[in-house]
Amino acid sequence: MLLLPSALVQSWQREAAQLNSSLLDLPATATANITTQHYRTMFKSSVFVLALATVAHAACPDTEEEISVQGIDNYFCVNGEGCSGSNSLGLCPDEQDGLEFGSYCDLLETGVYGCKPYSDWDSPSSAEYDAPLNCTGNIAGDFPVSVEDGDGTFCSAEPVCSGTIAGNCPGAQDGLPSGSVCVIIRTGVYGCVLPPVV
Repeated sequence: MLLLPSALVQSWQREAAQLNSSLLDLPATATANITTQHYRTMFKSSVFVLALATVAHAACPDTEEEISVQGIDNYFCVNGEGCSGSNSLGLCPDEQDGLEFGSYCDLLETGVYGCKPYSDWDSPSSAEYDAPLNCTGNIAGDFPVSVEDGDGTFCSAEPVCSGTIAGNCPGAQDGLPSGSVCVIIRTGVYGCVLPPVV
């Protein structure tokens, strides 16, 4: 599911409420009433989808950024720009529920920076992850990229979609028949995802 920044969703909700108010004030002639009912139905569906997007988004204050930690099935908030993509100086979450010892910024196996959990107080995690796919000389590109909800790592040309860069994502290749697209993912940064099914 594509998640939108809460400020954008709130702005859309305000505009949708204003649109609904103006629809309720339309004249009730036979033609206008049919059109109004049609728009009311579409409007209610749109607001429902926007409400779901708002509920699914993490509850970080506006001054904080949502971020994930490798190997942890949860999202956390940091007070400032998070460690991701090419930002090796970004913040990672401290110890809290679901993250007993906190986390640190490090180069991930995919070749970009991200947060890794400490396994003990100030001890980096000893967990090992598979090395990224070797894309050297690959026609699809030289850079290995993971695709959210995809099964594996795929090759892409640089600049890669990651962090604050709306770059390239892996195109169609073995294991990824429809390619992937660059969007803002759940953590609030750019990442590659499977394309929407139409």
